[in-house]
Amino acid sequence: MKRRREESGFTLIETLVGLAIFSGVLIAIYAALSSALNTASRIVARQEAVDAVEAEFRRLRAETVKPADRWDGETSSYRWTVAVSAVPGNSSHGLLPLRISGHIVRKAGAGLPELVADTIVLGHGG
Repeated sequence: MKRRREESGFTLIETLVGLAIFSGVLIAIYAALSSALNTASRIVARQEAVDAVEAEFRRLRAETVKPADRWDGETSSYRWTVAVSAVPGNSSHGLLPLRISGHIVRKAGAGLPELVADTIVLGHGG
């Protein structure tokens, strides 16, 4: 009688199953990395718009502004608007409380602002 020799190694089916599992893991890793990179790029683009609005706020706090003043601008992915409106209340020494509002909206999407920021300054009412 012949003795069968012990064979070591993987069968074709075992190798294909292992390859399929490995491919699935790689696809999941790629999807996670892709999602993280997209999120990071959206955060960077939004921060550019926030920085632009904050720069306008700083500039307007140093200038004389009046109600109905408005400035618009845009970055690569966002549009922003800064508007001045009177706040109902008493004037003090000829100065009115004014609200400076910044609205940031994605260019690609319509609808409500993604970010709204307000600050109050004293300004001239006329």
